[in-house]
Amino acid sequence: MSFRELAGVATVPYATPNGEVVTRPGHHQGTGVFLALAPELEPNIPDSPTRGEVVGALRQLWRPWSSFRFAGDEDRGAMLATIIGATCRPALPTAPGTMFDAPVQGSGKTLAAEAIAALVRGRRGVAPWSGGSGAEAEMSKRLVALGLEGAQALLLDNIKGHFDSNVLAAYLTSGRIEGERILGGNSTFSGEARLVVLGTANNANLSRDLGRRFLKVRIDTGTETPQALRFGFDPVERAIVERQAIAAGVCAVMAGFFAAGSPALGTGEAGFPAWSRMIRSCVLWLQGEGLTEEAGIGHTGDPAASILEGAGADDPDQAALGQLLEGLGETFGLGTPFTASDVLKLWSAAQPTGVVEALAEFLGAGKRDHSALSIGRALGNRRDRITGGLVLRACGKDRDKKQVWAVVEA
Repeated sequence: MSFRELAGVATVPYATPNGEVVTRPGHHQGTGVFLALAPELEPNIPDSPTRGEVVGALRQLWRPWSSFRFAGDEDRGAMLATIIGATCRPALPTAPGTMFDAPVQGSGKTLAAEAIAALVRGRRGVAPWSGGSGAEAEMSKRLVALGLEGAQALLLDNIKGHFDSNVLAAYLTSGRIEGERILGGNSTFSGEARLVVLGTANNANLSRDLGRRFLKVRIDTGTETPQALRFGFDPVERAIVERQAIAAGVCAVMAGFFAAGSPALGTGEAGFPAWSRMIRSCVLWLQGEGLTEEAGIGHTGDPAASILEGAGADDPDQAALGQLLEGLGETFGLGTPFTASDVLKLWSAAQPTGVVEALAEFLGAGKRDHSALSIGRALGNRRDRITGGLVLRACGKDRDKKQVWAVVEA
């Protein structure tokens, strides 16, 4: 076996997108993953588990997260997908991250996220989030270090404000780290890094790019002082102590899904084809068969709902674009052509308010001396993006060779 054949290391059994449950220690040819597991810990997973066995497996894998108060069905679905997906992450080329969100501090979101990280790596630990002007460089360094280490999880705790990262978005899309410089030298690192990516935030505000790459799990205790609530156990410690049993539960659930024919469920692939066909479809199958409710988990919705329906909903740029398109459509009329010079007149007159406020988001609220060129650039950067049922289209040039625009229904 050469080093190039090693895609990753797992320390708990897992399932693959090809319908195989991997429990035997050693290198797995199909995935390129090395399962570092003591032979005596190898579980016995039935090829076709009974309904009772699947229900029992669900109860086992849910135990560390059984006392959290999830905001809704889709949050429970995303939580279940995160547990199953984290266990099977070594076999998946790409997978979405999970953002643990809550309305107030002390709701338990860090405990829930840390328990997932502990499940895959067998120890405690969170990484503080770093914002500011050096955030992207710091993210690159962190991903390279984790890739060289062969790490299994990245947990960014206590993210504040608007969260955006081109570096992290590129990694989640490709599953690879490409040409990033290794700290302390001039050499670079390129390679796969099958990380479980987790984040925590209060009222998470993700950019459009990250919004379509993260599942969202919202924990809402419904109380003003969630710190007063008690779990009765330490979720992280339970995940560490029971990690092999949890992984065996995941494998049994996946075996049941495979035995049922691996039905492809849900609309679209949510940007992660293998994950959607395997993890998301499994969660939807479990709900459709009534297995999550029988196991005491409750009703679970589509884990990809936040990706498919909410991506960009929290993005200030997207919200401003919706306001701009609505204002321009009302001012000029839907389908009626206009130029950047026409929009500049609105900006100079400070009317209508909706258009001016939206342009200020793009151009800089404190700066007034903009030109048709800067406004045209702002429009061009946002053409063909559908927002609120409207879209800005380029409609050729006028007789003065100026770009013509129109707001139309999508």
